[in-house]
Amino acid sequence: MDSLCACGICSGTGSGIGLVDIARDILKNAPVIVVIDDRVSNHFPTPLEVSNKEDVAVGRIRRDVSEEGNNGLDIFVCGDQIRKGAALNAVQIAEMSL
Repeated sequence: MDSLCACGICSGTGSGIGLVDIARDILKNAPVIVVIDDRVSNHFPTPLEVSNKEDVAVGRIRRDVSEEGNNGLDIFVCGDQIRKGAALNAVQIAEMSL
C-alpha cells in the first residue's frame, strides 16, 4: 500500500523581489526534486503522480500575500512517504556513512 503525503509550505523571507523566480530556479536545480508548476496547462503536482517514485514534487510556487510586505512564499509539496520518507532515506544515510 502506498503512503502518499502532500502539504503546503509557507515561508517568510527578507525581500519579495524576484522571490518566486529565485525559488523556482533553486528547486529546479535541487537533486530529487521535480518542479511541476504549469499554470497554462493547469498541471501541478499530485500525490498520485509521485506514487512509487523517489522524487519529491513541488509546485504552485506563489508569493504569500498574507505575509507582511508580501515577502512570503507558498509551495505545494508531495511525495511517497514510504519510498522517500523512510526507505530511501535509510539507504542514503547508510551510503553516506560508509
